[in-house]
Amino acid sequence: MRARIADPAFQWAALESWILDWEVSAEPDSVVLGKWEVGLAESATRIDKGVVWCPRRGVVITPTGYSDKRVTDLLRQSTAAFAGIDLP
Repeated sequence: MRARIADPAFQWAALESWILDWEVSAEPDSVVLGKWEVGLAESATRIDKGVVWCPRRGVVITPTGYSDKRVTDLLRQSTAAFAGIDLP
């Protein structure tokens, strides 16, 4: 297993503002962000059982042989899946 820093586009600071723009809710921001943190992590593991993503910490734990591109693609897929966005 290898721990790595997520691509800058998937660091919490970048995700946080996007999430709050995307998710219109009467709930407090902290509640919305908490749901997304859990949902993104679960989505990544659902797509690939060998991956653990800790969005708020910006860390992704993967099998050793995974390339940075593969990990970034997985984070993109898991974010889209959780947000309900269809990727081409």
